[in-house]
Amino acid sequence: MKLSCSEPLVWTCDSCHHSFHEAEWRTAGRLCPACEKNKGIWKCSLCQKAFQQPSLQSSHECSFKNAGKPIAPEADILKRITHTFANHWRPAYFALFPIIFFAGIGVLYWPPLGSRPLATNLAERKLEAGPMTQIMARLGFAKAQYDLGLAYESGSGVSRDSAKALAWYLKAAENNEPNAINKIGYFYENGIVFEKDEKKAVEYYLRAASAGDAIAQHNLGVCFREGIGVQKDPFEAVRWMKTSADQGLAQAQVNLATHYIKGLGVEKNPTKGFLLYKKASENGEPSSFFGLGLCYERGEGVEKNIHEAFKCYAEGARRGDVKSKNALGVCYNLGEGVAPDPKRAFSLFSEAAAQGNPDAEFNLGAMYARGDAVPRNLQLAMSWYGKAASKGHARAIENLQQLRSFLNSSPY
Repeated sequence: MKLSCSEPLVWTCDSCHHSFHEAEWRTAGRLCPACEKNKGIWKCSLCQKAFQQPSLQSSHECSFKNAGKPIAPEADILKRITHTFANHWRPAYFALFPIIFFAGIGVLYWPPLGSRPLATNLAERKLEAGPMTQIMARLGFAKAQYDLGLAYESGSGVSRDSAKALAWYLKAAENNEPNAINKIGYFYENGIVFEKDEKKAVEYYLRAASAGDAIAQHNLGVCFREGIGVQKDPFEAVRWMKTSADQGLAQAQVNLATHYIKGLGVEKNPTKGFLLYKKASENGEPSSFFGLGLCYERGEGVEKNIHEAFKCYAEGARRGDVKSKNALGVCYNLGEGVAPDPKRAFSLFSEAAAQGNPDAEFNLGAMYARGDAVPRNLQLAMSWYGKAASKGHARAIENLQQLRSFLNSSPY
C-alpha cells in the first residue's frame, strides 16, 4: 500500500529551471525569484510527480514509499541526490564556480608543477596572452608570467613587444622560473632591450642551467665552445651539451654529435656522433638531417652512401634547414645521388642565400662566374662572393680577389 508523501513540493521555473520552496515563491510575489517569470510547475522533490497547485500535495501518493520501505533503492538514492543538488547544492555551485575554475587553472601554474613545464615553448603548449594567462601572471604564477613574456616576444595573441616580454621574464625570474632566467640571458647575449653583455648572458645561462633548464644548458655549452662571454673550453662545452642532450633537447644532441665527429673536447667517436644525429632526427630536429647527410657522404660513423646522403639533405631542406638546402643544391649541381639539374641547384642556392648562408652565397657567385644555369655575370658573381667573404668564407675571399684582379687587368 502506497503512503502519502510528507516531502514538501518545490516550484520549478519553466524559463530558468531554478527550483524554490513554496515560501520563497510566495515571498517573490508568486514569481520566479531568479528571473521574475510566473510560469512554472510544482513537483514532488522525491518522485518528481507534477501538480498545478501546492495545496494538492496532501493527496499525493509518492511512489518512493511503500510500507515505509523504498520500492527501488537505486532509483530512490539517485533521485534524492538529484533533488539535493537541484535545490541545495546547485546555487552554491554556481556561486563557487569562479573559485573552482580559477583554482583548476591555478594548478597548471602552481610553482612546484611549474618547474616541470608541459613544454618549453609557446607553440607546443598552445597558449596565448589571453585573459586567463594575464590574470594568472598578475597573481604571481611564474609559469604564467613566462608564458606572457613569450607571447609578447613572439607576438602570439598580442602585439610583439620585446620590452614587455622582458618585463614579464624579469617578474618570472624573481619567482625562480628557469625558462625566464634563460630568456634574460638570451636578451643580454643578443642585445635585445638590454645593451649587449655576453658576460651577463653567461651568468643567467649558468643560473638557469644549474636549475635544470635544458635550453640554458645547451646555450651555456655553445658559449664555452665559441668563447661567448667566457674563455673557450671544449670540455665544459661537451659537459653542458651532454647534460642538455640527456634531457632530450634535440639541438643539443646535434651539437654534441658534431663534437664526437670532430673530437672536440671529447675522444673522437664518429659512430656515436652518427647515432646522436639519428636520435635528434627522430626527435624532429631539422638540422640533424644535414649532419646525417654529411656522415653518409663522407662515410663517418656509417658506410658511405651518397644516395642516402641525398635523401637526408632532401628531408632537411623540406623541413627548412638552410645548410641542407645548400647541400642539396650541391647534389643537383654535381649530380651526386641524383641526375644533374643546374637550374634546381640554382634555385636551392638562392633560397639558402636569402637566409644568409655563406656557402650558398659562394655557390651562387660561382654559378654566375661560370654561367651555369644562368647567363654569365661577373658583377653579380663579385656581389655574391663579397657577401660570403664578409662572413669569413675563405674560398669566397680567394675567388673575390682573383676576380677583381682579372677585371682590373681586362682591357674591356
